[in-house]
Amino acid sequence: MIPGAHSAEALVAGAAEATRRAAEYLLSLRGPDGAWECPITAGAPLETDLILLELWRHPPQGGAWTPPNPGRIERAIRNVLARHLPDGGIAIYPHGPAELNATVKAYFALKAAGVPGESTAMRAACECVLRLGGLHRTSAWVKIELGLFGLYDDYPAVPPEMILLPGGFDSMPYWMRMRAIPLAVLTASKQSRRVPDGFNLRELAAGHESGSEQVIGAGRFAPLMRLAGRYPIQPIRARALRECGRWMAEHRPDESYTAMRYALMAMDAAIYPRGHADSRELEEQIERLVTDDGERLSLRPCRAEVLDTALALFALGEAGTEAPECSVEWLMAQDASPESADVTALELLALMHSASSKRQDAVALLVRTQAKDGGWPADESCPDTTGRVLEALCRAGKLPPDHSAVRRGVDYLLRSQELDGSWSGRWGVSYVYGAFLALRGLAAAGVDEREACVLRGGEWLRSVQNPDGGWGESCASYDGHGFVAAPSTASQTAWAVAGLIAGGDMDSMSVRSGIEWLAGRQRAGGGWDEDVATATEIPREQYLARHSYGQAYPLVALAAYNQACRGGAPARSSR
Repeated sequence: MIPGAHSAEALVAGAAEATRRAAEYLLSLRGPDGAWECPITAGAPLETDLILLELWRHPPQGGAWTPPNPGRIERAIRNVLARHLPDGGIAIYPHGPAELNATVKAYFALKAAGVPGESTAMRAACECVLRLGGLHRTSAWVKIELGLFGLYDDYPAVPPEMILLPGGFDSMPYWMRMRAIPLAVLTASKQSRRVPDGFNLRELAAGHESGSEQVIGAGRFAPLMRLAGRYPIQPIRARALRECGRWMAEHRPDESYTAMRYALMAMDAAIYPRGHADSRELEEQIERLVTDDGERLSLRPCRAEVLDTALALFALGEAGTEAPECSVEWLMAQDASPESADVTALELLALMHSASSKRQDAVALLVRTQAKDGGWPADESCPDTTGRVLEALCRAGKLPPDHSAVRRGVDYLLRSQELDGSWSGRWGVSYVYGAFLALRGLAAAGVDEREACVLRGGEWLRSVQNPDGGWGESCASYDGHGFVAAPSTASQTAWAVAGLIAGGDMDSMSVRSGIEWLAGRQRAGGGWDEDVATATEIPREQYLARHSYGQAYPLVALAAYNQACRGGAPARSSR
C-alpha cells in the first residue's frame, strides 16, 4: 500500500471536512417531495428493448416497418449504435467484453428498424455473434423473445400450468417470476407478431438448427410441463391463464423496465383489450422511465426512489446529519415489500433515528422472511442481504445477539464465507460488496472482531486493495466466481473501508489509504465521479451504474472513520 501523504491529524481533519461536504451534496440531490431519485444507467442499451416493444405493439402491415413515432426510433437507433464496441458487439457493463445475448438483441432491433445489414456496424455485429457461438447459444429468454416474432422455432417453454402446481412459479427467484408469468401468457396465447417482409436472422445461425427442449424453471416437473406445453388440456389451460392474469394484477412490475415490458406485451396478447385501464397505467409507468427531448433519448432500467431515499437517509444518519422531516415522512408512507429483504432492511436502518411505528412492522417482516438456511434471500439466500438484515435487526430493531433469527443469520454467514475469506455479493459488484455487508452484519450481531471469520474477511479486503489506495472490482467477477480487479471506484472503496472498520480495523495503512483516496477524489461540490457499473440487477445479464451508490456509500465510510477516530467502535452487540 502507498504510504499516507498526510499526517494523522491532517487526515482526520480532511475526513471530517469531506464528510460535511458529502452530506451537503447528498442533501442537494433531494427532490421537492423529499425523496431521492438519482440517475441510473443500465450496462446494456435498453433502447434495444424500446425498439422491440414498439415493433410488438405496432407491427408492420406489409413491407417495411413504419413505427408511429419514427423520430424516437431513430434516436434509439443512434443510442444503440453508439454502444457498439470496436469488434461489433455490445457489452453489458462499461469496459466489458461483447456479450452474445445483448449483441443478438441489438442486431435484431436495428435490422427490424431498417438499419442496412450491409452497413459496417451490422456486418461487424453479425461477425461478433458468430464468433461468440451464434443464435443457438443465446439464453432461453432471448430465444423466447425471438420466437414471439416467429424468428426461432421450438423455443423454450413457459407453460402457464406451472402456476397451479405446488412450488411452481413460487420456486423461482422473484425477478424470474416477473418475467416468466407474462411470458407464459404470451407463449400460451400462440400469438406472434409480424416482422417486415422477408425479415429473418438466418445469418446469425452459424449453421445450427434452432430448437430447445428446455422448460424454464420447471425443475422436477419439466417432463409434465413439456407435455402440457405441447398438448394442453383446455379447461386446465384456461384456469392457469386466469391465475396468471390474477397474479399479474396483484404483482405490478412498477420498478423493472424489463418486467413492465413483458407484462404489457402479455396484456396486449391475451388479457386485456387494447386501451384497457391497466394497460394504460402500465404504459404511463414505462413512459416515466423514458427521457426524450427530441434531441437525446435515454431510458432508465427501473424506478429507484425507495432505495435511493433509504440509502441517502441512512448515510446522512450515519454522519450525524439530521434527516429532513419530509423525507422521513415520504419513506414511512411507502409499503415494505416482502419480496425485497435488502430494501426493507435499508428502510429500517434509514428510519433508525425516527419515532416510527413502521420500524417494528419491518422487524417482524424481516424475521418472517428468513430462509430455512438462516440467510435472507434476494433470489436465494445471499451474504450481502443477510449482512444488511442482521445490521438492521440488531441496530435498528434492537434484537439481541441470542435471538434465534440473529443466531441463524450469523451461522449462515459463517457457512457462506469463501475459502479466501470473502463473501459473494448479489446486489453490488461483488465480493467487495459482500464482504462489506457481511462484516457489518457480524459486527452488529456481536461477533468478536478477533474471531477467525472477521480476521479473514479483513485480511481479504486488504489483499485486494489497489496500489492507488482505493478498491475496484469488475463485473467479470460473476463470470468466473472469483474476484477480478478493476480501477478504483468511490462506491467500492467506501465498501472496503467501511467493512474493514466494522471488522475492528480502525487505523491501518489500508484504511488510511482508502480514506485518502475518497477525500482526494471528492469533487469541489462534495460528490464523486462514478460512471461504471457497481450495482447488480441480474448477475451475468444486467448491471447498473447507480449514481446514489457513488455518493451515499462514501459518506457511510467517512462517517465510520470519523467515529473510529473519536474513539468509537463499530455498532456491536455483546455476544
